[in-house]
Amino acid sequence: MGKVIDINTRKSSGGNLPPVDENEVFSQRHEDFCLNVFSGLSPRSSAFMAGFDPTMAKPLLKRTKVKHRIECLREQAALRAHVTVESLLNELEEARTRALAEGQISAAVNATMVKAKMLGFLDQERRGDSLLPMPKPASVPTEPRELTIEEWNELFAHKALR
Repeated sequence: MGKVIDINTRKSSGGNLPPVDENEVFSQRHEDFCLNVFSGLSPRSSAFMAGFDPTMAKPLLKRTKVKHRIECLREQAALRAHVTVESLLNELEEARTRALAEGQISAAVNATMVKAKMLGFLDQERRGDSLLPMPKPASVPTEPRELTIEEWNELFAHKALR
């Protein structure tokens, strides 16, 4: 069948999942919830179909073993489909090249942006620098200064209050 990854012992390949708490309960209902989420159902529907109250969907998704199991299911599916980040990037580059050759600039830019996102260039939380534009300057000074009542009214008072 393929590589089976035990959720209790697996190490996160991406480093973005917390370590598994060995004392955390993982029942058949949890497994059903994970399979439902993986299959594309909404978290609320997944919780309901697994026998949980639908309002428990968010807390369930925050559980370490649930996160790990969903990640395992995704990894197994990728292994079965022979999909890797490298293969996806190659496909995107091929699509970008073809789009440029056919004069479809928008499609080429879209492929470039998806590649940049996949490689983490547009993730401001992980990287200090970013390809995103800088924010616009403030319309009013951001440093503290003393204003007279008239200056404050001119800058901030609503027109209806004048």
